[in-house]
Amino acid sequence: MLTGPVGVGKTSLMQIIPEICFNLPHYTLVPTRDIAFEYNTHGSKTITKYGNQSTFCFDDLGIEPIGRHYGKDANTMTEIILSRHKLFVDNWHLPQYFYWYMSHFTTNLNATEIEQRYGKRTRSKLREMVNLIAFHPNSKDKR
Repeated sequence: MLTGPVGVGKTSLMQIIPEICFNLPHYTLVPTRDIAFEYNTHGSKTITKYGNQSTFCFDDLGIEPIGRHYGKDANTMTEIILSRHKLFVDNWHLPQYFYWYMSHFTTNLNATEIEQRYGKRTRSKLREMVNLIAFHPNSKDKR
C-alpha cells in the first residue's frame, strides 16, 4: 500500500513498476471510482470480479462513492477488501498466491481515516494483507 499526500507520485509509481520489472509483477491498475460506477451497473458481479480473481492495484482508495445498484447501497471497496482478505488467508502458503492474487493499493488516507471510512475490521484486515510504504506527510505535490 502506497500512502501519502496528493500528487507525490503514488499512481505514477504503480504504473511504472510493471514496465521496469522483467517478469513480475503483473497487475491491473483499477481506479476505485471506476469500481463503484461499475457496481452501479452490474451489481454484485463487480465485487466478485475484483474480490476473487487476479492481481489488482486499487488506485485512490477512499475517493470512491458508495455504490448503488437497484436501491441496494454497498461500500464496494470494503466488500472487495474483505473478499481479497479471505483469498489471502486461504492461499498465503501457496507459492503461486504471490503471483496470482496480490492486492496493491494507493491512497491519500492515513490509518485513522481508513478506519473512519471503512471500519475497524477492514483496517485490521488491510494491515494483515499489505506492506505499507508511506510518503512523508510534507511531501510536495509534483504535478
